[in-house]
Formats: sequence, structure tokens, C-alpha cells
Amino acid sequence: MNSHTHHIDLQWDGKTIALPIDPARCLHWQKSPPAIHDIPSHLNDVLNHPGTEPPLEQCVIPGDKIAIAIDPQTPAIDIILPLIIDRILSVGVTATDISVVISFHGKYLHQTPDVTNLLKQALSAKSPDISITEHAPLPEENLRYLASTAMSQPIMLNQKLVDADVVITIGISCHDRYYRDRGTTSVLYPGFSTQADLLKGTRQGHVELTSGEVFPLKQMADEVGWLLGSVVTLQVV
Repeated sequence: MNSHTHHIDLQWDGKTIALPIDPARCLHWQKSPPAIHDIPSHLNDVLNHPGTEPPLEQCVIPGDKIAIAIDPQTPAIDIILPLIIDRILSVGVTATDISVVISFHGKYLHQTPDVTNLLKQALSAKSPDISITEHAPLPEENLRYLASTAMSQPIMLNQKLVDADVVITIGISCHDRYYRDRGTTSVLYPGFSTQADLLKGTRQGHVELTSGEVFPLKQMADEVGWLLGSVVTLQVV
């Protein structure tokens, strides 16, 4: 090792591992993009220019029952959520028609802050009437039957998601040992399902699965997202 040794921090499963790397042995070093310091401005720019998709304001109408499903590990969620809700309210949707539900799965697998109180504080000034709850797999009255999968497995989800006219998912996009690619539909399943499905979701995939193969949990989450009809998602790196 010399004075020019690279120091690389690896993030994994909520922990950071600092590794000193000899430059002679470093074939490639992919640095993260620079941090976004003005999150509201950047997010508004993304929402104003969603590519080929319609803007969020065209996806909801007054009278819609809207459920916002959140992965509690989403970075800067206390900044992001109020901006999303402001846009929904701007088209005439009432605050009492919006429900925010926090996934149980992410909180169970990872140490997370008290996201519920964090979001309540973030919304207290402008939108105190919006319901914010954590998913509870028990009692079963909290769940609704959604549909059966192609393999005839019945899917039960949080009642607020199944009963909603529009479901918006907000989560983190990253590599994950359970899903391979965590994000989009992985917010929904198994984090808003039954206790039995939540336990299945804590079992790591087969050790011989490689990054190029299908991870069964992610495949199931994608099917649940399709059955639910979730078409609006915001993913944070």
C-alpha cells in the first residue's frame, strides 16, 4: 500500500464497509454521481418532464381515492412526499381521499428511523388530514384479496391499496440480495401482504442465483404490481 491508496466505501444491508484498495489492483472504480443538494428543485424538474409519460397531475382527478405506498428506506422521503402531495392536491383531490401507507417489509429487514412520525411532522403544516399508517399484516381484516397469480397463489394486500383508484409507489432503487433489483414493484410485495408472505420475503434467494437470473421474489412482486395496476412510481437512487 502507498499514500495513493484508494479508499472505497461499500454500502450493504444498512452498513458501510471501508476498503483500502491498492491502485495497481484496481481495474475500475465507479464513483457515485454527485449528491443533489436542492432536492425540491430537482424533483420538480423531474415531475415537470416525465419523458413520454403523462405528468402526475394528469394521472389523478378529484374524487379519486389515492394510496401512496412507501418503502421506509427511501432517501429524503420527508422532502419528497410533501411535494408529491402538493401536486395531487393542486388538481382538486381532497386530503381525506389520500392515504399514505408504509411498507412493513423494509422496516422489518432494515433498521430505519421512525418514518411514520417523520412524515407526520413533514405534512403537519399543510396536510394534517392525510392518513399515515404502517402496514400491519395482522389482524387479517387489514387485508383484501387482490387476485390469484399465474401459479394460482392468492394475493392478499393492504386494504387501502386494493380499495384505491390510484396507487403511487415511492421507493429506493438499488441492488438487493432478496430482489436483485430493488425498486418499483418491490415496494408492494411482500411488504403490504400477509404475515406468511412477509416471512417468505426474508429468505435469501438460492446461493447459485447470479445477477443475470430471475429472482423469484422480484418476479412475484412484478406480477403483484401488474395485478394491482400500479402505474405511477417514483424511485430514488
